[in-house]
Amino acid sequence: MEFVPALLLGIVQGLTEFLPISSSGHLVIFQRLLGVEYPGISFEIAVHLGTFLAVVVVYSEDIYKIIAAVVGGLVDVRKGRTSLAVWFQNEYVRLALMIVIGSVPTALIGFTLRDRFEALFSSLTAVGYALLITGLILWLTAFRRGGRRDISGMRFIDALLIGIAQGAAITPGISRSGTTIAAALFLGLDRRTAARYSFLLALPTVLGAGMVDILHSVVSPHPVAVTPMVLGGVTAAIAGWLAIKVLLRFLLTGYLFIFSLYCWLVGLLVLLAARFGGVLG
Repeated sequence: MEFVPALLLGIVQGLTEFLPISSSGHLVIFQRLLGVEYPGISFEIAVHLGTFLAVVVVYSEDIYKIIAAVVGGLVDVRKGRTSLAVWFQNEYVRLALMIVIGSVPTALIGFTLRDRFEALFSSLTAVGYALLITGLILWLTAFRRGGRRDISGMRFIDALLIGIAQGAAITPGISRSGTTIAAALFLGLDRRTAARYSFLLALPTVLGAGMVDILHSVVSPHPVAVTPMVLGGVTAAIAGWLAIKVLLRFLLTGYLFIFSLYCWLVGLLVLLAARFGGVLG
């Protein structure tokens, strides 16, 4: 693989993974319209690791406190220094529990419907319509910019519904970050909590996707181009970090809906290309 495509794909993966414009949809667009595609599973693993690290860097304090609260709390419960009831009241234990609950429907959708949704990767028309739907979801956030509930006021049903929204984002063109943040806002979570939960909920998903790629690479080994792989992973991490920072700024100032304009524009262009550009949708 040439260095320039590796750099380009790393940047695109990092930006679109967290900006609410659908990384999977842009992957289809780049592959079908621009003739650029991932060179193999090893490169996919690298860019997944890069985006994973981007979340870890931005939310390192939360991740550290979650681990400390869960592990330290269990030790205290075992030694009789506290009770399970008190342990569950800890903000970071509750956050960890919500992440687990939200990951369940995502995993079920991914494992049971993955083949059906992956079939959509061959259809530019499906991607175009999905981007239009993402744009609509983002536009509606202009009328529902969040409530006042934080993690302490988050319910199990909230986590399940946001997890379902994340699972639906397996559809190419449906944005994972866009749908999960919008769902959290519609359910009454405040904007900061919506972003915080959305990005932390992404960690098991991105890690799971990476593990699936690793299993595929073990079953079907292939030559690995180390330098492009590293370049793609590093650029994905940097672009992912930047994308999270940009999205947080738009979200916290109430302008998440601005991304709907981009999704509608790209969606319409993709539909026109599929219809009149000589590309089969």
